[in-house]
Amino acid sequence: MLIQILNAVGKHVKDLPTIPQFIKNGKSIICYNALLSGCAEHLCKFKDGHVPMAEIMDKFADAVCELLQPGVKWMIDNCSA
Repeated sequence: MLIQILNAVGKHVKDLPTIPQFIKNGKSIICYNALLSGCAEHLCKFKDGHVPMAEIMDKFADAVCELLQPGVKWMIDNCSA
């Protein structure tokens, strides 16, 4: 669902905010599925990016919500259940 939300507003996973200690080789390794809803951990390609709750600061959470909000609204307004 995350990809559909991002696509709805022309965004990509690389546009999502990140946390400095979760960047490797210039790219975020955060598992946004784990952050937002849950992750099929045994299949996850980003296991090292499962951010402990204690490391999620308000500024980061607010930035993620701000970026996703228009896509979530678009999905609610345009997709039937």
